[in-house]
Amino acid sequence: MNIHLDGMARTHDLIVNRPGVYEKAIDMIKAAKSLVLACAPIRRCTERTDMDEIEQMLRIWTRSG
Repeated sequence: MNIHLDGMARTHDLIVNRPGVYEKAIDMIKAAKSLVLACAPIRRCTERTDMDEIEQMLRIWTRSG
């Protein structure tokens, strides 16, 4: 399963133009891990990604995965 994250909640939801999608993605990651499914992180950086969030994203993924 591949789930992409474009930034933390506010940034990701702004980039995909869909409020609440970040939280759904995190919930999907946790559900996949609880079912022992392989889940690959895709952390996309675009010109709209807040570069200050990259380290925070890596910490969140490590905790979720």
